Amino acid sequence: GGSGEESGHDLGLDFSCKGIKAGYSDASIDGDIEINGGTIILDTTDDAVHCGGTLNISGGEITVSTADDALHCDKYLNINDGTV
Repeated sequence: GGSGEESGHDLGLDFSCKGIKAGYSDASIDGDIEINGGTIILDTTDDAVHCGGTLNISGGEITVSTADDALHCDKYLNINDGTV
């Protein structure tokens, strides 16, 4: 029976409306993000980039449309180059 659809929690997965996410929701692992180049375009309903640890941006172009934070990190945010 049923519709054949399962939620992420039924599968043991954690779904998020964030564009890029590093770290676990229970904070057991911080998770760092390193962006060195490229073009990233995000359209999210939650944080576009959510980092439980340190977010390093040293190049590239990031374009964001979000209903929440564009860049969210719990520890350090380092932007050395690139366009946000």
